[in-house]
Amino acid sequence: MMHMPKTFVLLSTLMLKDYGDLS
Repeated sequence: MMHMPKTFVLLSTLMLKDYGDLS
C-alpha cells in the first residue's frame, strides 16, 4: 500500500465523517 499524504487522509476522514452525519 502506498503512503498517502496527510492532506489526503484528512480529506477522506472529513468525507467519511460528513457521510456518517448524513446517514
